[in-house]
Amino acid sequence: PNDWNLEIRPNVVQCDVSNYEELKAQLFDKYDNIKGIVHCAGVLKDGIIETLTKKDFETVYKPKVMGAHNLDKLSNSLDFFVMCSSMASGFGSPGQANYSAANSELDALSIERFNEGLPYVSIRWGPWIGGGMAMDETLQRSARQGILGLEANQGVDTVLSIMHNIKEPVYTVCPLNRKKLPEGSKYFEKLYIKPKNDIVETKNTYTKEEIVSIIYE
Repeated sequence: PNDWNLEIRPNVVQCDVSNYEELKAQLFDKYDNIKGIVHCAGVLKDGIIETLTKKDFETVYKPKVMGAHNLDKLSNSLDFFVMCSSMASGFGSPGQANYSAANSELDALSIERFNEGLPYVSIRWGPWIGGGMAMDETLQRSARQGILGLEANQGVDTVLSIMHNIKEPVYTVCPLNRKKLPEGSKYFEKLYIKPKNDIVETKNTYTKEEIVSIIYE
């Protein structure tokens, strides 16, 4: 936000988040006052389900799922724990059974910890434009189905809003074109409609089964 006046001094630490001992030694043993975590690690290993191997699942699970659980075990007294999940967890995604399952693990961890009273949230992101994991053809295919790309500034504003006022353990955030959405899909029965220029505030009355969406007419 423009009214923040913070002096930030970033420290870049290279380590394998899926390796508990390495993560502990490189990060948590060196910095004893970690107050918030944003877990964004993720890789892709796509393929139709008949061809996916155990290694393909491990490749995707290690940074995302094992990393999340290691961070969870090592952290305490946090102000927020934000995990970057994917709408593939809720909607599914062609050729990404391993990726969808891995993100579902993040959602489940968030629900478990949130129900224990901890400030955990898993955000099921739609495709980002210009800097995300989605390729151009994926963005084009999604747009034909009514799921639009998310601009970086929109994503940043939204995550800041959510993390400072966590009301639910799982959110789905993606711009939608209602006219192109699949008819009769239960995922789109309840939508959060916001004006194009107002994407910072979040509604606080959704259950974990409902969708928080940014919709452009």
